[in-house]
Amino acid sequence: MFGNLLGSQLIAPYSAEIGTIIRYSKMFFCGCLALYCIFSKEFKKEFFQVCNDLSFLCKDREE
Repeated sequence: MFGNLLGSQLIAPYSAEIGTIIRYSKMFFCGCLALYCIFSKEFKKEFFQVCNDLSFLCKDREE
């Protein structure tokens, strides 16, 4: 939904060249973020800690 807003409303007034630069910048940033999430051991550790902290929500539903 946010991508649609960004693409249709915010980039529309710009020229095609500027819109392309904005799209490529967004893809590059998201790609770097994805690589960080995949390869970062610290991120994985924090992620699994949060999952374990929130696991009580699922346990209540099972009972």
